[in-house]
Amino acid sequence: MNRAVLPINVRIVESLRELRRALSDYDNASELAALADHLEAGGNLCADAYGHYFTLVRAIQNEELGSIRPHLATLARSGREPDLDIAIRMFGLEEFGRSKLRETSLQFASSSLSTSQMGTVPKGAHCRVRLTLTHAIKLVKTSAPITWQAVAKVTTEIIAVYGRPRGMMTFDGCSSLERYGAILINMRRQRTALIMAETLVHESAHSLLFALSCNDHRVLNPTSERYASPLRIDPRPLDGIYHAVFVLARMYSFVAEIARNPRAKNAMRIEARKVMEVRRKNFFDGYAVLIENARFTETGRRLLDDSLALVVGSTHAAQASNSL
Repeated sequence: MNRAVLPINVRIVESLRELRRALSDYDNASELAALADHLEAGGNLCADAYGHYFTLVRAIQNEELGSIRPHLATLARSGREPDLDIAIRMFGLEEFGRSKLRETSLQFASSSLSTSQMGTVPKGAHCRVRLTLTHAIKLVKTSAPITWQAVAKVTTEIIAVYGRPRGMMTFDGCSSLERYGAILINMRRQRTALIMAETLVHESAHSLLFALSCNDHRVLNPTSERYASPLRIDPRPLDGIYHAVFVLARMYSFVAEIARNPRAKNAMRIEARKVMEVRRKNFFDGYAVLIENARFTETGRRLLDDSLALVVGSTHAAQASNSL
């Protein structure tokens, strides 16, 4: 699917034009039309644009327009060319500044990830972290080109953090609709090169699900219903499990692509085949929970069917490769 026709971009284009009309008395409001045209033509927005966008929408809904000018001005200048490389940023004062650091952490915060868990990356680790992430991007791009198409379509920046545990819980990464296109990665965790790349695929897949179902809840069950999750130790609502299953399909497809790539290092292909079995089991564990308990929307059912087809197709491709 072309970036311009992703449901999230279609919705944002419509909304930017609505914002232009609603805020016509303000400076920069007319520039929102040009921004909508830019998106409609296949362009992109900087990741921090979405925070400003949602702030403006909430201000209009709550009739609190007193402090919208900075958000409007920043949003109007947030166009991003589609062929730019994914930006790698270090979470810290040097790159963000104090106010942007706080703003960014709030955009990623949720009931399962607090702002206190997002630690800054020590300056002495910047070079190593940047190199690790650069190699991970290169691995996906050169050794798993099918997966790369989906990653590049939705991901504009990677923000490296040093994660802090909350009790016994730690986190691998995070994505958020409030900063759509950005993924937050805990670089304190030790990973092989394959798993580091898979982590990027994992978080990008959450963004892809946002992009494909931004106006849809996917499942209609109340959040009070909790079930065993294939990616979490704590019981999760069915929409969380839906996210996990969607993401696991992309993780499985990625490692399957590596496993059958003759140009990948042999040790990595062996590792990929082992990881495939774990991801496949996790996918079908979560899939079974959804099939047994979820009440799907039309979009939710279609995207789940697409995920199943991706896993089955990747399995067949890997088996065919092994038989050669």
